[in-house]
Amino acid sequence: MNIAPNLINLLVDVNELEEYPENVRQGDVGAIVTSLQENGQYRPIVVNKKTMQILAGNHTFQAVKHLGWEKIAVTFVDVDEDMAKRIVLIDNKANDLADYDYPALVNQLEELAGSEKGLVGTGFDLDELDDLNKMLENEKLKLDSTSVFADYISTLNTEQPEFLGQSETGETYYKLNYAVTKEQREIIMDAIKKAKEVFETTNSVNALVDLCGDWRNE
Repeated sequence: MNIAPNLINLLVDVNELEEYPENVRQGDVGAIVTSLQENGQYRPIVVNKKTMQILAGNHTFQAVKHLGWEKIAVTFVDVDEDMAKRIVLIDNKANDLADYDYPALVNQLEELAGSEKGLVGTGFDLDELDDLNKMLENEKLKLDSTSVFADYISTLNTEQPEFLGQSETGETYYKLNYAVTKEQREIIMDAIKKAKEVFETTNSVNALVDLCGDWRNE
């Protein structure tokens, strides 16, 4: 076992504990196993004294059992089933609500990457660090209003259509360029989908034209 010294007085036999049966969270037990091997257990799990069910730390418990540890550090609470369920849910949800200071994260990971152990025990690997660096580079482009990216977007959003040419039948074709956000794209695509049903066509352009024509005639 590898338990932080300040948690020794909190150790409980793993056989006395039970996983929470309605835990909907799917954790990365493998990553926790690696963390326990490298860093040890540095904080206790939370257990309901009434039922001996784990309210926070179910996957840490699984990792401990995988490693064959006989004991685990525990903090007890004494709550009814309603409160127990709420604790489990908020413990899971709180992780989803959290975010990173990505520049600071990258700095820390790069510092550790150059150490003897590298990124072992952090939950990150070199590929993820590379992805984070790429993400930060892209974010710099988005946040800089005078960047090349912003200039490029402004050139796309023009009401002047681009002439493409004529077909053999004499039809003249143009290309319309508009840069839209993800949310705007979803609205447009949803409108086209519904227009296909209303105007009974499988062609997106025809559906969009019919939609605009119908709106213009109102």
